[in-house]
Amino acid sequence: AKRFEEFGLTSGNFDCVGFESNEDLVGFDNFDGLFKAIVGRLVLKIRYSPAFGKEEDRIFHPYYLKQYNCRWFLLGFDVKVQAIRNFALDRIKGFSVVDGIEYIPYSGGGFDEYFKDVVGVTIMENVPVQDIEFLVYDEKTYNYLLTKPFHSSLRLMKEYVSPEDPAKMKVTVRPNFELEAVLLRYADNIRIVSPDPFRQRFLARIRKILERNE
Repeated sequence: AKRFEEFGLTSGNFDCVGFESNEDLVGFDNFDGLFKAIVGRLVLKIRYSPAFGKEEDRIFHPYYLKQYNCRWFLLGFDVKVQAIRNFALDRIKGFSVVDGIEYIPYSGGGFDEYFKDVVGVTIMENVPVQDIEFLVYDEKTYNYLLTKPFHSSLRLMKEYVSPEDPAKMKVTVRPNFELEAVLLRYADNIRIVSPDPFRQRFLARIRKILERNE
């Protein structure tokens, strides 16, 4: 809103700016209550329905709301697993405030720092930060990645010359599902070089795609 005011724009001006959104997003009606719980440092009992597994109640200390790929996530301390986890708002079926439990505050730094080594929101604590190196064989893909890097750590190691002399790039992150999903967008024009465990996992997903579509 402040940026709009700098340009002399108000809600009464003509339609000239669009933001990515999902009008049919399930669970966003919980946003206001979850935001207030974070600000008020309230412990919650959340009815959660994971993608895999049974719906259950979880005692949760909420810390942060984050949007990724038109989807909202609640980050906080999950008492059941004794670790920080994120819950997708569209999988939260309901929540209530729990009295009599002391709120456990977040003891780390800022959340920009917390998420800086991942693409998306999923942090695998047992997976170290790694250099994911890949070749880019297509000039359009190369130019696109230069102008729209999918992570702030993306670096050019070798410039593109031709399909026979491809570019080389690397991204320094903690591998997760979201990283694989992003790289799969470019799967027909890139080749993962290293590390080998990530390369093999990436190849396995491509083989599965081929099997499903043959």
